[in-house]
Amino acid sequence: MTLQSFYFPQILPNVVFLHLQPLFDRLSDLISISFDDVVNHLDDEGISLPPGTYEQLKEEGTFKADLLTSPNSHLSQGFYPEFSPQDFLKLMTSLFVIASLPEKGQYFLPTVLPTSTSFTQYKSISAPFKQYTDPLILSWDMKPFPQGVFPALVINLLHRKHSPKFQLRRPLRSTPRYRNAITLCTDYGDFLLVDGIYWMAICNTDPLKRCCALSEAVQIGILEVVNNFRYMAN
Repeated sequence: MTLQSFYFPQILPNVVFLHLQPLFDRLSDLISISFDDVVNHLDDEGISLPPGTYEQLKEEGTFKADLLTSPNSHLSQGFYPEFSPQDFLKLMTSLFVIASLPEKGQYFLPTVLPTSTSFTQYKSISAPFKQYTDPLILSWDMKPFPQGVFPALVINLLHRKHSPKFQLRRPLRSTPRYRNAITLCTDYGDFLLVDGIYWMAICNTDPLKRCCALSEAVQIGILEVVNNFRYMAN
């Protein structure tokens, strides 16, 4: 019997995972906080979350590091001296699962956001952008985009270090944040990404002369995600 191990030398050079279940467990624990029944169960068990934690994850997809690092948090109990909450956050950001935000100790986890399935909602979200340019539509060789590419692309763009730079735009009551429709702020104007399963739409409010720079940033981001996830990019 061959024992398969998992090693991320560029991220955690001193840690080797004999299996990935601890990673899945920690990520599942974090994601579960966005579910009503889990929060109610924690209340029944007498376990309290920091104020606003559930709402922040559910509506904005964001959380504070102390949700995992505080000794008083039940989520911190599943870690080990060899694999700390800080190690987990570092690994998840490097794998494009979680984005580190400019605000100290703040992180973005897009997979916990609700999914918009309404064409009316899409029209409402994209309407302000269409007065500037038509959406750029990307496809994956007439096949569905591989699962995980869209949120990973958003995280990749948020980690981009050079122009155009991207920041997470705070959700508004009139335009909530969805897992498959996320608006970012850039130094070239607002920028909307929409996951259509078989296509990805890119909208922005900048004049046409800067569309190429934004499109190139998205193309580079997709290639980096594909290489990281080892997808076939054709």
